[in-house]
Amino acid sequence: MNIIFILLFIFLLYLFFIFSNGKFNFKLCAVCGSVFLTWIILIILKLYGINVDILFIGILIGQSITGILYLYEDYFKNKNRFFLSFKIFLVLFLSYTAYLLLELI
Repeated sequence: MNIIFILLFIFLLYLFFIFSNGKFNFKLCAVCGSVFLTWIILIILKLYGINVDILFIGILIGQSITGILYLYEDYFKNKNRFFLSFKIFLVLFLSYTAYLLLELI
């Protein structure tokens, strides 16, 4: 699948999330939602036999992991700083989970 098409798809999803902000019952970062939906859709397409570059899926999953870490840090920054020291275990867990997911497809 063409990388330009995928990047355009991410951009269009981003615009969708920007313009639909506040129309749903939950708040979602437009970039996070765009990247997440893109790699989910790419995995589904790969499972249906469409040629999708698994390296690009891995890059997108890595971006999602980074977003999750920012959320984790923001959540515990003002509540209990002790849990921030466990961030490395979250990185390891999410990275291993991403590896297992990519091995399956």
